[in-house]
Amino acid sequence: MAFVGTLQRWGAWAGAICAATYIFGFVMILAVLADTGIGSADAEQAAVVAYIAEHPGVMSVWYLSIYVLNGLALAVLVLALAQHVSERSPDLSQLVRAFGLMWATLIIAAGMAANVGLSKVVALHATDPVAAIALWDIVELIENGIGGGNEVLGGVLAILTSFAILATPQPSRTFAGFSLFIGVAGLLTLFHPLQDVAGAVFGLGYILWFLWIALILYRTPVSDRGTI
Repeated sequence: MAFVGTLQRWGAWAGAICAATYIFGFVMILAVLADTGIGSADAEQAAVVAYIAEHPGVMSVWYLSIYVLNGLALAVLVLALAQHVSERSPDLSQLVRAFGLMWATLIIAAGMAANVGLSKVVALHATDPVAAIALWDIVELIENGIGGGNEVLGGVLAILTSFAILATPQPSRTFAGFSLFIGVAGLLTLFHPLQDVAGAVFGLGYILWFLWIALILYRTPVSDRGTI
C-alpha cells in the first residue's frame, strides 16, 4: 500500500505546481508582458510579434510553464484526486479521471503548438514581419482554441470534483461549493459576452482550487484513501 500514499503526496505537490504555474502566468502578463497587451482582445499584434522576436526565450519559458509543465502536473493531480474519491464514489472517480486527463492533454498540446509556432514566427520575422504577424494570428487561434479560449473541461472537472468530494469520509462542503462555483465560471466562458469576466474568475479561482485540493490530498490519512 506504500504506492497509495506516494501517489497522494505526488498529487499534493502536483497541485502546488499547478498553482505556481498559474501565478507565474499572471505575474508575467502583469509585470513583464503588459506593454505588449498579449492575451487581450485589443492587443496590437505588431507589438506582440516584435516582442516575441526580441525575447523568444522569455516567451518560450512562459508557454512551457503555463501549458506543458502545468499539464504534466495536472495529470498527476487528477490521478491522485480520482484515487482519493474512488472508494466512496467509483463512478465519479472515473469521470474525474477521464475529464481531467483530457484537459491535461489539451493543455500540453496547446503549449507544444504555441512553442513550435513561436520558433516559426521568430524565424519569419527576420525576413517578413507582416507575414510573421499573420502567422502569429494563426498560432494564437490554435493555442486559444485548444488550451484556454473556452474552459469547458476545467469547468467540468471542478463540478465533478465538487460532487465527488462530498462523498469522501471527511468532506469539505466549503471546498465543494467553491469548486462548483469555479466550474460554472469555466462553463460560462463558452458565452462570448461573459468570456473575459468568467475567464478571470476561473483562472484566479483555480489557483486557490489547486492549493486547496493539494492540502486535502496531503492531509488525508493513508487509511482513508482508495486504491487506483
